[in-house]
Amino acid sequence: MKRIFVWDGAMRLFHWLLVTAVLTAYFTPERVTTLHVIAGYLVVALLAFRLVWGIAGTEHARFRDFLPNPGAAIAHVRGLMRGEPRHTPGHNPTSALGAWALLLLLAATVLTAVLPVEALHHLHGLFANLTIAAAVLHVIGLIVEDALTGEGIIASMVHGFKTMPEELGERMRASGPIPRHLLRATLAAILVLLSAGLATGVLPWPAGKEHEHDHDRAQIEQVETPAAGLVADRTLSQ
Repeated sequence: MKRIFVWDGAMRLFHWLLVTAVLTAYFTPERVTTLHVIAGYLVVALLAFRLVWGIAGTEHARFRDFLPNPGAAIAHVRGLMRGEPRHTPGHNPTSALGAWALLLLLAATVLTAVLPVEALHHLHGLFANLTIAAAVLHVIGLIVEDALTGEGIIASMVHGFKTMPEELGERMRASGPIPRHLLRATLAAILVLLSAGLATGVLPWPAGKEHEHDHDRAQIEQVETPAAGLVADRTLSQ
């Protein structure tokens, strides 16, 4: 068996930050709005990074390496069922479909929350639920695939290496080093865009509904306090 380097450090960090952000946003109670919004903005930043990395990142992070192909995915599943797995260094055809489904569902979840269209906001929860369902299916598929192929798929998202049959591994192309200048430029651009969105009001500040509720409550108290004083004065005068 041969170990081949597949996932660069930026991709692995992206993966686990995305898992953390999505779970935080999904399981954040309604009353903790600020945490929910911050997690959502982290998802936005990570999706923006993934877009850049999918175009100009390392070998197996690029979109061209895992274009969706339903026919190939069906053939891959049949091969697994026959005990003849097709080994691929990056995403195999079935995990490629799962990755695209997750990216698109996450984008839809974000857009239905951010865009100022009330009708879309009602779909936000639906897309969030679909994202979690797709993620669960994706993880189950990876566990089964890992058991049948012995490639160490899940562990590869920790250390970056997959295990391949010796003969195939010799012919496979490993991922190269991270283009650090591109990584720095991407992170800087994302930070600038998020800051500009918050500064111009295109994106709402993370201090969301919970602070709005506090403000509304304070206004109500200011109105109620003079009214209560008037009632008390009238009562005493009588």
